[in-house]
Amino acid sequence: MVAVFPYYSVMFWFSAICAFIFIGIAKAGFGAGVGVMAMPLMALTIPVVDAVALLLPLLVVSDIILVTYRLNFDKRNIRRMLPVADAAAVYWYNVLLNFNAGKGY
Repeated sequence: MVAVFPYYSVMFWFSAICAFIFIGIAKAGFGAGVGVMAMPLMALTIPVVDAVALLLPLLVVSDIILVTYRLNFDKRNIRRMLPVADAAAVYWYNVLLNFNAGKGY
């Protein structure tokens, strides 16, 4: 049977839980600077590409929940920002894919 997660140390799980809590505190508006520490904290225990892959879905889901919770948003602004966000996601996906393959930028 294939394991869903590769073996991670106890230090990874501690840093992951702390990073998730820091992101939650920052998204709730209680400490904007605390969320900045999430990525370096995760990068101490696992490779940066893996840390990005773990934290990005958390950030995307929390933003979607925020938009659905707060129904007073301007749909015109979302339509304006979405193509640029999609292009940026594709660009950074390619950068990280090449970086992970050992090609660099």
